[in-house]
This record gives sequence, structure tokens and C-alpha cells, in this order.
Amino acid sequence: MKLCYLIFFLIPLFFTAAAQGGPLQGYIVTKNGRQLTGYISDVLQVREGGVVAFINDFGSVYYIQAELIRGFVFRNGEEYVAYASMPARRGWHFLCIVEKGPGLSLYLAPEQRVSIQAGGMPLQARKQEVEEYWLLFKDKKIKRVSKAGYKGKMRRLLRKRAPELSEKIGEEGYRFRDLPAIVREYNRHSTQRRFTI
Repeated sequence: MKLCYLIFFLIPLFFTAAAQGGPLQGYIVTKNGRQLTGYISDVLQVREGGVVAFINDFGSVYYIQAELIRGFVFRNGEEYVAYASMPARRGWHFLCIVEKGPGLSLYLAPEQRVSIQAGGMPLQARKQEVEEYWLLFKDKKIKRVSKAGYKGKMRRLLRKRAPELSEKIGEEGYRFRDLPAIVREYNRHSTQRRFTI
């Protein structure tokens, strides 16, 4: 119920963001795998979940919660950007797909999250800068990774799965900024190991 009130309160934020950058051509992917074409106007992330503003080809605007679709894709210049709907934190959120592999996938939380301050009247919306990655292992366990405590957490996560890679974490080329390369190396290692006799 809180999320419904938040969405109602934050609808004006969608319109201001859309007016600044404009909607981008793309599509949403439904739970049954169908692609509905249109425009992605804005993505809103609050602590309870994510919402995307989608404009279909007929011009109707829909505000879709993350748990209702698989994700969405939009075109930003010459490249395509894909977001997947994932259960993270206390609800379902849209996470940008950075690397997708057979053993490990890497997702990035949107750069900004909106927090609502209800201490006094009226309610105030405040944007926060966020830099956090999410790792999805083959066993479907999703883990958050941020700069704080990165080295210890990554070593713990990789210790049983890839011990030699775990030991390199924290060295040059294996720091927080190198997460996409680490995920690629993990996937290369896991596919090679699978076929050894």
C-alpha cells in the first residue's frame, strides 16, 4: 500500500525527468516473454521497489512495478541498455545488465534512488547517488557488492567457487572498478573447469 501512495506522489517526478531527457525508444518484456514496443520514459527506484514509466505505441502511459515484468530494453544513442527485474533489498528492483554469463552475472543498480522524507509536512523527495553492483550466481543467489567492504565480501563469495580468483581480489586489476572483468574471468574459468576430466 505504501508503494501505491509513493507512486501517486512521485508521478510528477516522472514528467519532469521525461521533459528533461525525453523518452527513449524500447520495449518491455512481460512475464510470459512477449515484447511490447514503445518508449521508456523514466525509471524510479525507491527502497520498496522499482517502477518504470512506459509509453506504448498508442501514446498511453503506464507505470509498471518491477515484479510485474521481466525487464525492459531501450536504445540510448547507438547502444541498447537492458534492465532486468530482480528481487533485491526489500522488494523487486530494476537492475542494469552489465555482464551476463553461465556461472555469474553482474548487474548495476541505477545511479540515483529517490528517498521520501515524511518527517514533517509536506513530503519531500530526495535523490541519492548510488553505486552498487549485484552478483547473480548460477545457483540463483543474488548478492549486493559495494565499495565498502568489497575485498572481504568478494573473497568470501568466491572462496569455494573459484579459490585462485578469490586470492587475487584486491590486487591491481581485481579491484571494485574491475568487477566486469572479474565476472568475465570467473565465467571463463567455470566453463573450462566444467569440461576437465
